[in-house]
Amino acid sequence: VFAAASASYTNIGTGTAYQRDEGVLKRVKGTPLPPWIYMAGKITSATWIAAIAVVIMMTVGVVVYGVEIYLRTLPAAIVTFLVGVGCFAALGLVVAAFSPSGSAATAITNATLLPLAFFSGVFIVSDQLPDWMEILGDIFPLKHFNEAFQAAFDPLATGAQFLWWDLAVMAIGGVAGVLVAVRFFRWEKTPGGTPKSRKQKQPSVAWSKTDWTPTAGPSQISVSSARELGRDWLGIELKSEYVA
Repeated sequence: VFAAASASYTNIGTGTAYQRDEGVLKRVKGTPLPPWIYMAGKITSATWIAAIAVVIMMTVGVVVYGVEIYLRTLPAAIVTFLVGVGCFAALGLVVAAFSPSGSAATAITNATLLPLAFFSGVFIVSDQLPDWMEILGDIFPLKHFNEAFQAAFDPLATGAQFLWWDLAVMAIGGVAGVLVAVRFFRWEKTPGGTPKSRKQKQPSVAWSKTDWTPTAGPSQISVSSARELGRDWLGIELKSEYVA
């Protein structure tokens, strides 16, 4: 469950934010490709990565720990996986929408997913958690993803093991994530950009070693601007006759 949530939530949240910083999303939006197809492709890619991660973990569980897979509950496991991955993919887009940069998205995804994994009983049995942690875990979809997926492999359970309440919570979280992401998603980075991009946007003027007059630039530079360039960039104070 944690591998599936991380492959969708973390990868889409951070990857999309970094692509926006690098201008990839802006170029994609300028192509004839509809934006929703591009985003659907990203979610499909994350789903495949999550599926590979789940298959690897399930293989380890079957071979090493003797986990049994039941045909009667396999449809419930597949449906739970798809709904859970879709939910966390949508939440990953929400993180990308509100993150000012890729670095911020990385910090946000790690700071939210790891604590929720403990609250949701992913690493610890739910019965061993304090009551306040169980209540907090019930609010977020990760606990519902974990319980619904584990129920499909419970040897004492009977029936198809479709936990409809948990599926509904994940579906509601996914729909809410899509609506928020569509409303606030940005295809271009925040105006001003990162410190590196802001530095690249500063005007570039080449100066002659002899008379301190601009030798390159689209137009003649003003006296006040030349003085600011000399003071801020070169650390000297230019006289009027040098820039007149």
